[in-house]
Amino acid sequence: MADFTLSGLNAALPYNGPFAPSVGHAGQSFFKDASKAIKTSEIQCQTFFFLSCNNLIFNDTKLYGPRYNLVLNAIDGYASTIVAAIGVQSADNPELDLVMKHAGNKNISRMLNKKLSDVQPFVSIIHVGLPENSEVDGTTSAAVRLTPTTKIILSRLSSYISSMMLGQEHLIYKLAKNILFDFMQRTRRGTFGVSDAEAKDFELSLINRVNPFSKK
Repeated sequence: MADFTLSGLNAALPYNGPFAPSVGHAGQSFFKDASKAIKTSEIQCQTFFFLSCNNLIFNDTKLYGPRYNLVLNAIDGYASTIVAAIGVQSADNPELDLVMKHAGNKNISRMLNKKLSDVQPFVSIIHVGLPENSEVDGTTSAAVRLTPTTKIILSRLSSYISSMMLGQEHLIYKLAKNILFDFMQRTRRGTFGVSDAEAKDFELSLINRVNPFSKK
């Protein structure tokens, strides 16, 4: 958002708690240009997605009061539906892709939780509002994962390094370490892609990198 930022400030509400953002302390101003602060209650949309961790915290775990709450401010605004994270969650490219394709689905929060179920077996995203009754969309596919071949290659490369059978100066050890370093950073959830085709491309690039190495 560059110089712009979202704000949950509701000046109509009093607040005398011990903690507040900078704007809530005497003599302090908004941490950015206040003229570029956008109140969530003023954004005209049908569905508001708050997918950063802890956006919709429960009352007994809150740090700031209702005067500075993003979600409560949005509820006072135009949005009829709010989808928000109640704690720490792992939404990444697969979930963002789902939101872009199914933002209007009345069961989007359930779809997101299903998508995340392989990495966190608990509900982390909830739906606020009164949606129309509808069946849960059963078409949601699990997040794309590495192919079996990719897993085998990465596992064997890791064994070359961790088995302690090769010295650190051995050619195979060096090659395995370099390849593993380059590719492991791309295996983090949501990094290598959100489709089967992208996962296959990742596998092919790894195979091409390993082929010369396999002849050593």
